[in-house]
Amino acid sequence: MEENRVLKALDKIGFLFEKLGINYKLMRTILKMKLTLDKRRVPTVLSNNMKNKKDKNMFYSSLLVYIFLGIIMMFMVIMDTSLFVKMSLCTGINMFFLMMIMISDFSSVLLNVKDKNIMMTKPIDYKTYNGAKITHILIYLFYISFSMNILAMIAGTIKHGVLFLLIYIIELILICAFTIFITSFVYSLILKFYNGEKLKDIINGFQIIFTIIIAVGYQILGRSMTFINIKSDINIEWWSYLIPSVWFAAPYEVILEGNIDKIYMALCFSAFIIPIVCIYVHFKLIAPKFERNLLKLNQGGNNKNSHKKHEKAIIKNSLYKIISNNNISNTFIRFTSNILSSERELKLKLYPSLALSSIFPFLYFQIAIDSSTTFRESLVKIGKSDIYFSGYLSVLIMSSLFIMIIYSAKYKGAWIYKTLPIDNPSIVIKSAYKSFVIKYYFKVFLLISIIFLWIFGNRIIIDLIIMFVNLLIGSLIYFESTEKNIPFSKSFSDFEQNNIVAFITVFAVIAILAFVHYIIRNMIVIKMAYCGILIILLTILYNKILNMDWSITDN
Repeated sequence: MEENRVLKALDKIGFLFEKLGINYKLMRTILKMKLTLDKRRVPTVLSNNMKNKKDKNMFYSSLLVYIFLGIIMMFMVIMDTSLFVKMSLCTGINMFFLMMIMISDFSSVLLNVKDKNIMMTKPIDYKTYNGAKITHILIYLFYISFSMNILAMIAGTIKHGVLFLLIYIIELILICAFTIFITSFVYSLILKFYNGEKLKDIINGFQIIFTIIIAVGYQILGRSMTFINIKSDINIEWWSYLIPSVWFAAPYEVILEGNIDKIYMALCFSAFIIPIVCIYVHFKLIAPKFERNLLKLNQGGNNKNSHKKHEKAIIKNSLYKIISNNNISNTFIRFTSNILSSERELKLKLYPSLALSSIFPFLYFQIAIDSSTTFRESLVKIGKSDIYFSGYLSVLIMSSLFIMIIYSAKYKGAWIYKTLPIDNPSIVIKSAYKSFVIKYYFKVFLLISIIFLWIFGNRIIIDLIIMFVNLLIGSLIYFESTEKNIPFSKSFSDFEQNNIVAFITVFAVIAILAFVHYIIRNMIVIKMAYCGILIILLTILYNKILNMDWSITDN
């Protein structure tokens, strides 16, 4: 087994753990258990592809994604520029990704209080427990960093020799250790001043950002060859000593280029000594306080902002009354809004797609950008064009998101619906739809619309309304084309990411609606009539598709 090879490698340096006061044999047993349990954990980059893969170690599958990301580092290494410059860039990108991975995938390990509550009741000392935790994370970070840099190491070894490879591997271990220190230090500061809920929100935010970066990275990667044109050199200033990527670039300059200038020697010294000192400080000073502060993870929110929350609640309730004057409907709208705000796993699946839907329309603006003109002139040219129809990319992406309303980490509580005094679930799903539209569709499309109006002017107001109505129509058709159910009643493990039939159906419908829209784009009166027809169609679909009975809960 793979974990056995890892443990055998650790056995060779077991004496180092013993010198740190760690019971290595006991730590090894804990590590073996953790590595076995990790087969069930799904990495963030594969969080949307977990169905029917329960028996597969998803971590090793995710390494393929990191190898793909490593193409960026490979381009850095083969750049025709100073070795110090390109390794500074390469290390900086490396550290950024490792930090994001550490926060998105390994926060649950670093912040785990459940296994501590179990293990610390056994004859396990604190140093052994914490040593197992840090080593566990370090093993996986090294796997990830090695995968992400394997292409760069091969390219660098071919270009600079075997010594380059040796420096690279040693520095990967030091960078991983330094990343663990920085993450735990930041978490310690947050837990010192805030409760556990605030930290969970921050971690969830980083998970979402990392997922977005992975998705957008596929778009950026095609243009990454432009990095090869970098020719500049780095001027070492006093603040350069504060940049870790510069430290880790110095050994290449000193060892491979033979530059023994005292500045580079000092930076080289920092690269090897500071990470080691940081890990020592972590074990001696940060870890004890950090573990004590982890108790805050079990604490809920405080009441410091209760006044602001009360004001927001009043505004929301007023908005809900405008949308619906039915008390039962308003109750379910508020209920849905609260669940959508608190479901972290649901937000992790929704927010990246929402962010991408707000970014993708603008990626296609480059078609109208002329390198021979200024940015302002290009913007004027774009404003006179019909590129605003790229907004239908957002419509297509967001149309598939409403179906997520039926999934929840607390799906077992869905029995509560049948205990309520309502004849059918239609009012529940209709209220949920209204809440979803207000909370997500309207906000995201409003942001896109404001930017579009600034670029294209008031002439596209009717066009934007038509796009938004088409978005609502597409979301209902996608919902109808899937296995419908009441809100928050199914587990995320049942989520089918690639529903081909539903996607093709919605794509065809939106393509037809967009084509008609494009044909009549310059006919104001006909556009207004078309908008009215679409609103009537939306009303019909809303009442037909969201009109259900309790039999859907038996699916």
